[in-house]
Amino acid sequence: MLLFTKLCAQLTVNGSPQLQRFLQDCGQSIRAVVALHAESSRYASSVTVTDDPPDGLDPSPLNIPSISWWWQQLN
Repeated sequence: MLLFTKLCAQLTVNGSPQLQRFLQDCGQSIRAVVALHAESSRYASSVTVTDDPPDGLDPSPLNIPSISWWWQQLN
């Protein structure tokens, strides 16, 4: 999610209106899923949902070759 938010911020600066709308819609979809899980008794936990990133979050690429290239897209 940290990579997603960084890429969204980067791409919306010079992105086309269509790309900006797509990224906005992706963010809203993610937010809706998080809200659904936070309110559902099936997925209920004591975790608080917040917009703030967790402290000490490692922004480095995951050690998974099939997705580690995503981090190369950041400027």
